[in-house]
Amino acid sequence: MTDRAGGPADRRTSTGSPGGPQEAEEAKISTLLAELAAGAAPRVTLGELLDLLRERGFALLILLLALPNAVPGPAMPGLSTVTGLPLALIALQLALGAVEPRLPVWARRKSLPRDRFRALVGRAMPWLKRLEAVVRPRMLQITSHYGERMIGSWIVVAALFLSLPVPFGNLPMAVGLMVLAVALIERDGFATLLGLIMTWLGVVWNLGLLWLLWTGSGLLNGWWNGTG
Repeated sequence: MTDRAGGPADRRTSTGSPGGPQEAEEAKISTLLAELAAGAAPRVTLGELLDLLRERGFALLILLLALPNAVPGPAMPGLSTVTGLPLALIALQLALGAVEPRLPVWARRKSLPRDRFRALVGRAMPWLKRLEAVVRPRMLQITSHYGERMIGSWIVVAALFLSLPVPFGNLPMAVGLMVLAVALIERDGFATLLGLIMTWLGVVWNLGLLWLLWTGSGLLNGWWNGTG
């Protein structure tokens, strides 16, 4: 991504004639998702989504991959692993300074039925609108090019924890990653810090659950073998 703290270009401004008016702010992420969900084609491909968003593809991919783990309702078995590992790979590209997310052709062709995508977006829309109502560009040093690389490194760690099939461990991490994604889209340094804290607490929460599972399994095994 370009350096937005004194770098060569800003995503939200025009590079046209000197002194010219700035380009209007990019559409909100909720607007883009709603427009995509309302399309006529029977399926939504990942490549279509990335081509639409370009530089904002990193944050949107993080949002979309975290989203299924934060939606209320029974979770699909293995969902956290299926979404968490690709999320870690996407975040690694961000950490390495890539301008746009790069995916193999087979991954770009992955698709989801539009009706299912529309239902998922509809369930998530209240959360997104609440986030968008409070985020705005501020503390821009945090979301500079180098800041994003550091944030990407941490998201790799958070995504790996998200991928663990820990009961009741996904929701706090997923919500924190969603906050981070929206904050990066809107260049909100304060919200970025909040998202970092939330994902850090999510890591602590998952470590605590893993400890409880390990301790509980040891006690159960000891009782079963008559040594407890």
